[in-house]
Amino acid sequence: LSMAAALALLLLYFVFVANPSHQRALYGGGLGPTLATSARIVVHYLKQLVAPVTLSADYSFNTFPVSRSLADPQGLLAFGVLGALGYGLFRLLRVDRWATFGGLWFFVALLPVSQLIPHHELLAEHFLYLPSVGFCLVIALLIERGLAVPRAATAVAAAFGLVLLLFGIRTVLRNRDWKDEMTLWTKTVQTAPQSWRVRINLAQSFKETGRLEEAIPQFQAAMEIAPNSASAVIGLGDTYRKMGRYPEAVAQFTKALEMAPESVTAHVGLAQTYAKMGLQEKALEVSRLVPQAQFSDEKSYLSLGDAYKAAELLPQAAEAYRKGVELNPFDFKLRIRLGEAYMAIGRLEQAGEEYRQAVKLGPRSATAHANLGAYLLQTGQLQAAVRSLQEALRLAPNYAEAHNNLGIAYHRLGRMAEAEVELRRAVALKPDATEFKQNLSLALSRPPEPSVEELERAVREAPNSAKAHYNLASVYANRGDLARAAREFQQAVRLDPANPLIHYAIGLLRYQEGDREAARRSWERALQLDPSFALPRERLADLQGGGGARPVR
Repeated sequence: LSMAAALALLLLYFVFVANPSHQRALYGGGLGPTLATSARIVVHYLKQLVAPVTLSADYSFNTFPVSRSLADPQGLLAFGVLGALGYGLFRLLRVDRWATFGGLWFFVALLPVSQLIPHHELLAEHFLYLPSVGFCLVIALLIERGLAVPRAATAVAAAFGLVLLLFGIRTVLRNRDWKDEMTLWTKTVQTAPQSWRVRINLAQSFKETGRLEEAIPQFQAAMEIAPNSASAVIGLGDTYRKMGRYPEAVAQFTKALEMAPESVTAHVGLAQTYAKMGLQEKALEVSRLVPQAQFSDEKSYLSLGDAYKAAELLPQAAEAYRKGVELNPFDFKLRIRLGEAYMAIGRLEQAGEEYRQAVKLGPRSATAHANLGAYLLQTGQLQAAVRSLQEALRLAPNYAEAHNNLGIAYHRLGRMAEAEVELRRAVALKPDATEFKQNLSLALSRPPEPSVEELERAVREAPNSAKAHYNLASVYANRGDLARAAREFQQAVRLDPANPLIHYAIGLLRYQEGDREAARRSWERALQLDPSFALPRERLADLQGGGGARPVR
């Protein structure tokens, strides 16, 4: 008895206290309408099991109108059907207890989703999975009894075979509807044209596949069905933005913010649109108004970060991606995005760490290996960069960016023939990429670096030559040997302390090591020695503005 009481209390807690449903009020506004609606729902489920002619992936909003009173005609009819079935089960108890058990199983299993206790999903065909076990048991036992009667056996078998054939055909046809999101929501709009959610889903499918013109009427239909919902307005605004119809996009996002002032999506969409219009100040102003979003899943942060990135709000994008990684540290795609954002704002060490984690978590991701290779190239770790880029190309042989970066790495290593092959391959894959063409032209026109052996010999022969030490340090730095590069640069600056180029190079080395303050001091010293020297001024501006490192050449 105590165990039963404990179970009853636990059930009461989960149903009435910890109920995860968004629906709190009774459907129809009272107990009577709820009972009528529940009766109609159960009869509808029975009809779907017996004759699944019209199926729907959604029953929300106006698709299945709720009853407004206990005396609703459809509700009264449903009560009559259920009463007759209840009487039938009572009579069946004397004939076949297992069949009665199957019938009771069906009705009891439906109770949690019959809306006696309100749930935000009014109906869903997948709610029939468990109850259908009882229904099938009843049908199987009835067929068994029919086959046991000699005069009826042939007719029963023929009828059963015909039903199997018809249900099989219906299954094949329904599987075609579920081929992909586009086919599913296109079909569901036909069966549930008054469903706001279906209209939104179809519009999003059109938008994601680039069929933007077809998305517009679906968003507009959703707005007519649910005028007070901002989601359709935001979707329409984003569609206009992707089409380049920026004034219309601004109007829709502004309308959405009037309806939902705390909407992160609307704020970010408006900021994106202003950025596309070249109104960076307005984009930044709107981004500052974005509420402090707190999502419970990493995909929301991924979407938020992508929106910030599209609006060129890179520090905000990095923060969004970082929060997503905190929620799911095993998502290598999210780590790639975070690494890209860190690279863009000059946080190279953090970028490298994210790329390394991405490679561990997604070893078959060509993007992860390619991005790690680009980071290693940027920081002068040439041999490691070559290995990462080669792995990226093993996984994705036509990865143009990886060919381009591998060509740069080979050139810096003095492997000119291999560099030319990779750079030509990058240009062949993307003939319109100006950067690739420039890199190939530079590689063909620029002589290879002297070998380390030649430069070390030059230092031995002229130990007091600042130029010799500088040249050797530059090659060490390009090949990723930062410790030796630092030693040689220090020798060079000791011998020629008034040379701004040496101070600038030392700043680059310190920046690669992650010591931004030391880099700043070196670049400031270079500017003191030569105020017209543009390169250290540009680097200091990058540090001041939080900008990213410049493209590797």
